[in-house]
Amino acid sequence: MTSPAQLEAMRLWRKRNPEKQYRSKLANYRQTQGAPNTGSLWTEREDRSITSPERPCDRELSKLLGRSMKAIQNRRSVLKKSEEQDAARMGKS
Repeated sequence: MTSPAQLEAMRLWRKRNPEKQYRSKLANYRQTQGAPNTGSLWTEREDRSITSPERPCDRELSKLLGRSMKAIQNRRSVLKKSEEQDAARMGKS
């Protein structure tokens, strides 16, 4: 698990080195392009694996699930928004 001090150090590094972060991000995406599950529907098991607190990094998930890192990040965002909308609906009832 990453400590708060380590997270802050990483944030500062990204802020000071945006070009290196950008190149690193591009390299990660290139490695996971053309994943075999492109276009297939997400399963419940995949949803659980990308939202689990003990999940591996997105690069590892990409290898395990056969999906691109961007697809994993997008799906996680969709699931989070769906949870927030459900919570808001429950609060209004």
